[in-house]
Amino acid sequence: MSDIKVKIKKCVHLEGSSLLPGGSSDPYVIVKLCEGDKVEDKKQTKTVNNNVNPEYDEKFKFKDIDHPARHKLKFEIWDSDIGRDDKLGHGHFHLGECEKTSEEQNFSVVVDGGYFVDAKIKFSITTDGSWGNPVDAKGTLLVNILKCEGLDDADYAGTTDPYAWVKVGGCDDTQQTEKQENTLNPEWNQELTFEVDKPLKHDITIKVYDDDGFSRDDCIGTITVPLYKLKDGKRKHYEKTIDMNWMGMVKGATLHFELEAQGWGCVE
Repeated sequence: MSDIKVKIKKCVHLEGSSLLPGGSSDPYVIVKLCEGDKVEDKKQTKTVNNNVNPEYDEKFKFKDIDHPARHKLKFEIWDSDIGRDDKLGHGHFHLGECEKTSEEQNFSVVVDGGYFVDAKIKFSITTDGSWGNPVDAKGTLLVNILKCEGLDDADYAGTTDPYAWVKVGGCDDTQQTEKQENTLNPEWNQELTFEVDKPLKHDITIKVYDDDGFSRDDCIGTITVPLYKLKDGKRKHYEKTIDMNWMGMVKGATLHFELEAQGWGCVE
């Protein structure tokens, strides 16, 4: 569990929100802490009257967040009216963008919704520094592909020639293990290293292929795992079922692998 402090600083370029030339509005901001579509908490700023560049400088605290890097902040800008308030625009920020520091971090989000041309909301986030991405750098992710048990024969020849292909979000390159020949229970024990931009907001995808040599390799199964649960310097072991579609039936094999974050990670 972790707390975060959010400071709503200001909005800029809210011109034309009244749909009249040179029109203005009386804006306020609602900020919601969300996991997926679920709203866990929400806060609201004061209203700033007749201002297209309102300044708020209001601080809010969101408490006891489980795995903060998998959450988003959703911003809504409303125009306060005598009758029903009008929603002027919205934007969101993924907390997986935050760095592992207790210093204040400044951000801005584009606000859209059809009314604005170049509107933004400016805010800051302060954490306790126990989680986040590397400061001003990419994060190192170690991936140790161990073995896979219970593969099906992709060529109907009794065995297969499997290798594991690995893709990490926030990283341009892909990597793969060496091929293991004539086996349905390959053991690779091969470690791969990735340098990942903002790793906490991304997933890792591992696919097991059968090397066909003279034709397109067959994808035997795949698994995707989010990175937000990894702890800095702690190697985490996984045993995951990879789904295989074999002759119209969904079957499974067990993939064994390890992940380790270096210089980044979630709350202890």
